[in-house]
Amino acid sequence: PLFKAPKGEPDDLTVIKGVGPVAAGQLNEQGITTFAQIAKLSDKDIARIDEHMPFSTDQITDWREQAKELAKK
Repeated sequence: PLFKAPKGEPDDLTVIKGVGPVAAGQLNEQGITTFAQIAKLSDKDIARIDEHMPFSTDQITDWREQAKELAKK
């Protein structure tokens, strides 16, 4: 995995617009399981995900913005 998954219950990443069940599964396999993790992704992290997974930088940046709001709930 690209990242170390945090302990505790994972969030339902499909709540993020543009993340379907397949994408959520792929993110989970790479250790990304929570809104807080996505919200804290650096531009460097996003570039790494873009390089290793079938998601564009723009998509991931959009998810990060949505996750910032979702992580507050």
